Amino acid sequence: MVTPLGGVAMPPASPFEPRGTSSGTLRLRCQTVGCTYDSPNGAVRALENVSFTAQGQEIVSIVGPSGCGKSTLLRIIAGLQSTTVGQVSFDRNGTREEPRCGLVFQEAGVFPWMTVLDNLAFGLEMQGVSHAERVERAMDFAVRLGLNGFVYHYPRELSVGMRQRVDIGRAFVADAPVLLMDEPFGALDAQ
Repeated sequence: MVTPLGGVAMPPASPFEPRGTSSGTLRLRCQTVGCTYDSPNGAVRALENVSFTAQGQEIVSIVGPSGCGKSTLLRIIAGLQSTTVGQVSFDRNGTREEPRCGLVFQEAGVFPWMTVLDNLAFGLEMQGVSHAERVERAMDFAVRLGLNGFVYHYPRELSVGMRQRVDIGRAFVADAPVLLMDEPFGALDAQ
């Protein structure tokens, strides 16, 4: 079973604070979430009876041994995978919402055919943000991430750690109200 830990309030003056956040606190609820995969060798239970609530402006860590379902839970919360049982819901002031979720994967999920700048701006493009604003915001994050000298390079021209910074930056640039990170710092040097 996955056990949620934590609850450290995020400072309101964070440089990575989403733009235009709505009034009220966005709350995430996981209620008796379970997920089972079918396999030729029989059913594999990835999650069983996971329940917790996370309030907005909170950092929650999900800790458990390898293979216990942490990544599965994050994919379910992000809406990329369905539960077998239970439900995941978001609400703000009692009103149900379906917010965009930014997800940073364990291994860099950059698009190999796009430059660093295009990768950083991808989420904004999907949101319909103008080209000029996409470039401005992506360049700002390229500087923050120490990638400004590589904005026209392709992922194959970057180190593994640099590709991971691009993946992390893309999640922040998109201003998703929910940011999910699946062991994103494994490829990065401690700085």
